[in-house]
Amino acid sequence: RGRSLTSTQRNFATNGGPIGAAGEYETDTALNEYLHFHYGPKSSFLDKALLGRSTMITSGFERVKEICFQHATSFHHALDVGCACGALSFALSERFQRVVGLDTSLSFVQACGTLQRRRAVPYVLP
Repeated sequence: RGRSLTSTQRNFATNGGPIGAAGEYETDTALNEYLHFHYGPKSSFLDKALLGRSTMITSGFERVKEICFQHATSFHHALDVGCACGALSFALSERFQRVVGLDTSLSFVQACGTLQRRRAVPYVLP
């Protein structure tokens, strides 16, 4: 309880796999969900959740990026551990000379490589 899970994580946990096991992230469904989360349009649910709140609220990646920019002592290197599909890594590259994103999911890292080379990667929501 209290944890927000993607449908991939819920399905994996329901079928006997532990949350966080490497296999759950190596599915097409997981990759598509994370690509949408990182690069898709804001959901109407998020828009409704933000109604009536300060216009200073930004997306999570934007907020973390701004905190990194504000507190960095230099802009030579940044490390994004658990980068998933790389939205924060790419955002940090706006200022940092070199950004390294690490993730245990090969499909996520490959998607990052495709995004870096082609500037786009197709995905389909389930």
